[in-house]
Amino acid sequence: MDIESGLAEGVTLYHTRRLEDARRRFAALTEHQDPLTRRRARYFLALTLFRMGRLAEALEQSDAYRAVYGEDVDWVELHYRHAEDLIVRDPAAAREILDDIVSRFPTSFWVGEARRRLGALPGAASAGARS
Repeated sequence: MDIESGLAEGVTLYHTRRLEDARRRFAALTEHQDPLTRRRARYFLALTLFRMGRLAEALEQSDAYRAVYGEDVDWVELHYRHAEDLIVRDPAAAREILDDIVSRFPTSFWVGEARRRLGALPGAASAGARS
């Protein structure tokens, strides 16, 4: 199904950093008839927008993903990517998100990444960094 829908091509475009092409592909696939394709397309659209530095659009897509699919493992990654985007511009906001990941998603792969980022932030005395 991924090959037929074009999702696999979009993922390849994403991983080869042809981000505008990937963005267009995923945006089109968010309206696909197959529910799994729509879900993966929304997730990759948000990831692509984060990677492009288009934060407002990335958050819009991340919020849309969360509204439909909840706070699943893919959304936790989008949450982490939001923090990653904020680290330089707004370390306090990044810390809040990273602490949220550590406290609410303790079994997620992203907990280790969140702790690592927390430890590298200036004034690394957050609850997540001590855990």
